[in-house]
Amino acid sequence: MRRAWIAIDSATGRDLAMLERELDATIEIESQSDDDTLWVVAAARPDRPCAWHLLNRRTGKTTSLFSARPKLNKARLAPMHSVVIAARDGLELVTYLTLPATETGVRPARPLPMVLDVHGGPWARDGWNYNRDVQWLANRNYAVLQVNYRGSAGFGKTFARAGDREWAGKMHDDLIDGVNWAIAEGIADPKRIAIYGASYGGYAAFVGATFTPDVFCCSVPVVGITNLETMLADPPPYWTAFYEQECHRIGDPRTPEGVALLKARSRLHRAGDIMKRCSSVTARTTCAAS
Repeated sequence: MRRAWIAIDSATGRDLAMLERELDATIEIESQSDDDTLWVVAAARPDRPCAWHLLNRRTGKTTSLFSARPKLNKARLAPMHSVVIAARDGLELVTYLTLPATETGVRPARPLPMVLDVHGGPWARDGWNYNRDVQWLANRNYAVLQVNYRGSAGFGKTFARAGDREWAGKMHDDLIDGVNWAIAEGIADPKRIAIYGASYGGYAAFVGATFTPDVFCCSVPVVGITNLETMLADPPPYWTAFYEQECHRIGDPRTPEGVALLKARSRLHRAGDIMKRCSSVTARTTCAAS
């Protein structure tokens, strides 16, 4: 699922189409000259680092400027495949699958160890672009699955609101539905699946280890949340502008119903459910929920 431009000016539309065709990437206009004849253009795609170009709109000439990671320009990076997965209640989840570059198709020759990479926010999204963590994992022979679970941004208000008060609820169900899809498709080895993420993704990794400990052999939370009640009961000052929205979307610590919900969805109160299990991901690694 690549980002698409809808131009309201024909000349702009023509130049955008030319850039996408010539650079074979998603395009972002980073800067423009005052007379709009020169554009600094960022070109991004999953299997090469982001690069910047200068477009002269008068001549139609595109000049390469620089790459974010020039040492990777000639490296063989892994392609990213997009798929729409149906959640158990029928909601469509835009999902991205990255396989090791040695795999030639959209399905591996045999089930692979897989990392479920959960984006933060949660009001953000994964996209069709370069991701250093994903490439690092694919380089080490992991499949990587990125599910845009309900509540993610960029899919409309209805989809975003479907995540209201569903932390560790239907939002987590969407992640598990993605994992089950990967197992059914022969992509993931069910005994070697890890969950990883930062911020909300770290919270989701904690939830994976406590709410569904039998699904994952490994949980890697990065700055994850363990107690939703205390997070919302004592927010930092800069949350003032959007605090009411946080309470609506996650749970309100000022009401008995909200407190009960926040406690029920907090990993802290289910720490005893964590399971530790050995894994054969590598000869040197013991994979354990943490």
